[in-house]
Amino acid sequence: MTYKLVEVLSAKGLTEQEIAEVFDVTPQAWDKLIKENERLVIAVRDGRKTPVKQIEAALFRRAVGFAYQEVEKSIRRMSDGEELEVDRKIKEKHFLGSDTAAIFLLKNWDPEHYKEEFHVGMSLRDRMLRGTVMEKKRQAAEQTDTDEMGTNEA
Repeated sequence: MTYKLVEVLSAKGLTEQEIAEVFDVTPQAWDKLIKENERLVIAVRDGRKTPVKQIEAALFRRAVGFAYQEVEKSIRRMSDGEELEVDRKIKEKHFLGSDTAAIFLLKNWDPEHYKEEFHVGMSLRDRMLRGTVMEKKRQAAEQTDTDEMGTNEA
């Protein structure tokens, strides 16, 4: 079993069970190998890095939108059966972006600002008051930080 092959198989999207099958190893034996061999764990993990980056990039493009070209060809079939391209038009198209992809990315990349809060059993009025209280606490904390900075400078 070579670590590079494990990394390549992992990068191609094979599950650990499928990788074990490639090496004709039972799932139980694979689990034992993983527990005992740190290099094997690293090979699987490193193999996942490239596809994860590709997926992140594709999801980002989907979230913010992108431009692409669409080629439209006109083909004429000749009497001898040969096809001849008579016209080609390239159209610039735009994908405007996906709110769902944007929300997903914001929640995962900046959870401090975009996490979901569930207020079970709270009325709209209670939630609004809670938001006002939280905003006042944030402003007070900022004021304290500003006051402390002024004290430190003196």
